[in-house]
Amino acid sequence: MKYDIHYQLISKIYEGKHAERSGVPYMNHINEGLMICDLMNFSLPTKQAYCLHPLFQNDKDLAETFKTQIIYKIGVRALALVMEYRNKANSYLSNKTKEVQDISLSPINEVNQMLIVDKIQNRKDFEIYHLGTHPRSEALDTYFKNWLERLEIDENHYQQCKSIICNDDFKESHRAVERCRGIATDSRQEGSIAVQELIENRLEIDENFAKIDQYLQFINPSSDTPEFILSFLMTTGMFKDKLPSRKKLCIESGAVFKQAYSLEHANQLLSKLI
Repeated sequence: MKYDIHYQLISKIYEGKHAERSGVPYMNHINEGLMICDLMNFSLPTKQAYCLHPLFQNDKDLAETFKTQIIYKIGVRALALVMEYRNKANSYLSNKTKEVQDISLSPINEVNQMLIVDKIQNRKDFEIYHLGTHPRSEALDTYFKNWLERLEIDENHYQQCKSIICNDDFKESHRAVERCRGIATDSRQEGSIAVQELIENRLEIDENFAKIDQYLQFINPSSDTPEFILSFLMTTGMFKDKLPSRKKLCIESGAVFKQAYSLEHANQLLSKLI
């Protein structure tokens, strides 16, 4: 998620900030929440909106957020989810008294997922740092348990999640997974740039189709190797100085159909790009 704009925004705002009583960095709520999302296989929109929910939940933060450019940088879906989250989360706060059945959930599944993640993570921190010492300890304990009961997260499920996200080995494994996701994101970004280059070059290539067809009568795509075909086309000089040298051409059914990074992986790449 570190490459996701929603995570980057909250990470920048929370940089260097921490809770006064516990000293825990604010980003811990986000990072552990994302771990819970992964444990429960929650969707990317849920994760994106969860990253931003602290910026919209109370009135003061909402007003400050709307004075910035943040709302123009995030996805419309994330904005809709976080506003609905604000609506439901604020309908039952710890200073209010409600029966479990009277707690209002959202008709939007991702919002209820966000509530699950928030309440599990917050209850875990509460039990570690505040249970028995906070002036409103009993009320807060009831509050978190009521929410989770309404969200159909039983005590065993909660304790399992708590145990996992408190496990240092799991945290390190999750960080390793996130690093891998970052590498994959870099690769996708490079792929997107490559696809854009293909699009930009395609018009120029299209102009050469007629000329290419004249040469194809000398080529047998079913038996000639890609190396032979490439060599033949390049020796004609028709692509000289028109394509970067690292780009290759492949032939199938008598027409140039795509460029690939290397001939060795041409078929695999082309099957994804076409």
